[in-house]
Amino acid sequence: MFITTTSFTKPAQEYANATDSHSLILIDQMNLIELMMQHKVGLKEVNARPKLLLDNDFFNKIKLY
Repeated sequence: MFITTTSFTKPAQEYANATDSHSLILIDQMNLIELMMQHKVGLKEVNARPKLLLDNDFFNKIKLY
């Protein structure tokens, strides 16, 4: 699994798509945000707009690993 906070180059995407197994997964910035929202990881629910905010405590904790 490769994760980036930007996007993958076209050759990287082509390589991942050409790989016969599903052992190579590319997760770009937008997919990462969608996964975080879907699983409510690294986000806090608030009673305001926007409803979800980044959970700084979560990211500070994972820096320790």
